[in-house]
Amino acid sequence: MIFNVYASDLIRNQALADQMFRMRARVFKDRLRWDVNVENGIERDQYDDMDPLYVMSIDDRSGRLRGAVRILPTTGRHMMCDIFNDFFDDPVLVQSPQIWECTRFAIHPDFEATLTPTGLNVATSELLLGVCEAALASGVTQILGVSEVPMLRIYRRSGWAPEIVGRSARPGAVAIFAGLWDVTREASQTIRARAAISAAVPAATAMAA
Repeated sequence: MIFNVYASDLIRNQALADQMFRMRARVFKDRLRWDVNVENGIERDQYDDMDPLYVMSIDDRSGRLRGAVRILPTTGRHMMCDIFNDFFDDPVLVQSPQIWECTRFAIHPDFEATLTPTGLNVATSELLLGVCEAALASGVTQILGVSEVPMLRIYRRSGWAPEIVGRSARPGAVAIFAGLWDVTREASQTIRARAAISAAVPAATAMAA
């Protein structure tokens, strides 16, 4: 099940909020060893205070979180502008009311993956579909994101692959890329078809700049 919630509404979804921030600590700090701030098992940063939209994958039976991703408009402060550009030799300058940035894409490490017909984790496909359809409903035409290069095969298998607009391979670090995903009805339909997802996705209203 796909669930969309703004940060300002997390007060009414405290259990999910706690699961999401604890999941992020385990994925980004414990597993990936990113330089992120974790306090009391919770990973949060300044961008969580900007009322982002969170797209979540929720297990239908237990109601527990399977994965989540955070979305912010690029017209205000965002991670590519503030942080990620330092990783690329050529800056990736993106700022448009029609482009959203996605960060903190994570799948809960405790869930045993349920696979789609193409072999992807259902939670991964639900997050991609949720982002695509939320963007469609808000008139957004592209999604900006930074990801590790090995994730490219997953995006391609999902049916929604990015245009690569920047690459970085720092010594001792996993190679990463900056990408732009075109938001189209065809992309949404392809993700649905490959993942065999038929349930409706809750629409999201456009975010303020």
